[in-house]
Amino acid sequence: MPVPPDNLKADLLGLYVAHLSAHVNELGKGMLFCSDVNFLAPILPEFGRLLPQQAVLVWQAVQKCRSDFPTGREELDNPTGSQALNTVDALLKAAADTDNPSVRTQYQYRAARLAKDRGEYDRAIKILDSMNDESRQLMQGSWDAYHWDWAASAALDHFQNGRLVEMNLVLNAVPAKLQPFAKMAFLDRLPLKKLPEGTPTIQFLSDAAAGLRKSNISEFEKYSWFFGLLKLTLRYQRADAIAVFKEAIASLNRATSEDAKFLDSNQFADFLPASLLEINEFAVRETLASVTNLEAREQLRLQLLKQIQNQAR
Repeated sequence: MPVPPDNLKADLLGLYVAHLSAHVNELGKGMLFCSDVNFLAPILPEFGRLLPQQAVLVWQAVQKCRSDFPTGREELDNPTGSQALNTVDALLKAAADTDNPSVRTQYQYRAARLAKDRGEYDRAIKILDSMNDESRQLMQGSWDAYHWDWAASAALDHFQNGRLVEMNLVLNAVPAKLQPFAKMAFLDRLPLKKLPEGTPTIQFLSDAAAGLRKSNISEFEKYSWFFGLLKLTLRYQRADAIAVFKEAIASLNRATSEDAKFLDSNQFADFLPASLLEINEFAVRETLASVTNLEAREQLRLQLLKQIQNQAR
């Protein structure tokens, strides 16, 4: 494959820096974030070459994670007496053979990830479910994210192969607090072509909406899921889109009131589809007027104007 130009490399590395900056306070508080940081270690020279000012932050994060988990890192790199760790079974055996909780969690995660990458979604989820409370705590919120994400992929795989019973079993087996996200991810990944009769899109959409409303996640997280629900509602249940839009804005108002730095770290306006105007322009204008944060309100209006101009061209 052709080597991408430096400007494209710099853009990609900039995304890593932005992610790292947003989560830098998590350093030293959990193992999984450090596994993400350690992934950047081999490409530190590229940060120094293309983003020299930001490279210091990346280097400090890598050094911090290495100091936090020195024995775990050594054991992961040099497992004593174990076979080559390139199979799911070998990784699970290495996890069972270690007394180091962070190392065990890493091995289990790597085994689950390998199973997932090979399309063995059910096995990947089973490995996640086998993790004890300590491992799940070490993974922080990532255990939840992997669980609903992989369950959605598993359900999609069953759906595409005509295994509708298995599809439902996978989604129903997801922990109740994660089911809204799994079902929304599944709906989002369904092909846009005409779906077979009996595909439970409306039921899943209704379940996801009900679960999201009851979810105890922070408003900072919830508002973006409401905008995701809005996107799916426009696709599968267009008549309910304005009502969901109002819920999304209400959640956005709560999020901006809880976090003063909200607008500095989110491109939330990109979530607003101009197709809402085709349904009820007056309701859209009225709902936008209810946005309590002035800067957020203007960003949303500018995004709508931008989309309208693009459509006119």
